[in-house]
Amino acid sequence: MSEPYQAARGRNGSIRLKDHRQREQNGALQIAQSVNYFVNQVTLAVMPKEEEVAQAIDSCIELFRRYASSSYGNLCDRHLLSEFHDRLVRLRFAFTRIFQLAPKAMEAAYRMAGWRVDKATGKIVERFDPTAIRADRTLVRQKQDLEAELFILTEWFYYTAWRLREIVHAKKCGLPGLCGFEATGVRDVRNHILQHPEKYDVNRQVQSTSISDTEGPMLGNAYWKTPARPFRDSGLYNNAMEFATNLHRKLKQALGQ
Repeated sequence: MSEPYQAARGRNGSIRLKDHRQREQNGALQIAQSVNYFVNQVTLAVMPKEEEVAQAIDSCIELFRRYASSSYGNLCDRHLLSEFHDRLVRLRFAFTRIFQLAPKAMEAAYRMAGWRVDKATGKIVERFDPTAIRADRTLVRQKQDLEAELFILTEWFYYTAWRLREIVHAKKCGLPGLCGFEATGVRDVRNHILQHPEKYDVNRQVQSTSISDTEGPMLGNAYWKTPARPFRDSGLYNNAMEFATNLHRKLKQALGQ
């Protein structure tokens, strides 16, 4: 993060906020270390997926406790059983915090762009000259801190969800009945964006972050002169819901429900 932002209208009415020092080079935007926002709908309204995802993770926690107390629990690696439970609880906490931060980060981005949004309706009610706000280093720092915490937690969510996947996806699965659990969204974001982007050089991924009011924080959705159809992160809310739904299904199967 370096300088304040300026707004540019993207495709389909989306909003892209970018560092004003970035330049177009050979027709491709060089993103470097800046943070870019692609907001699919201009609104700060409550995201309905949040409660659904939170409830799905809560249900997984409850089912897992029943699983640990079932006949399967006696067959499990006790260390992995404890680790899986604790990480699942922390995953729920991280998701809650991410959802609290996302609208605040979006609001700060709107303010830097010179847009005032009615929180009750989610509509842009005023456009103003943001020069004074961009010159206020306190406000700029607040925006940067919001973004930093949001995306640190987002990456942590994926790494933790990946660890949970690995516990029950490894060849020597330590939790019988849950073996083979898969969450492709978490897997692909971890592989394509966080851990092994260099293995997908054909897509020429550029480090970037974004926020959608309907899909949540998104990672690595910027590419430079890609000859192939690039991988697209469908957003934390979608990936977290897929993770919780698939785990919930696996737990119910293990419990004979």
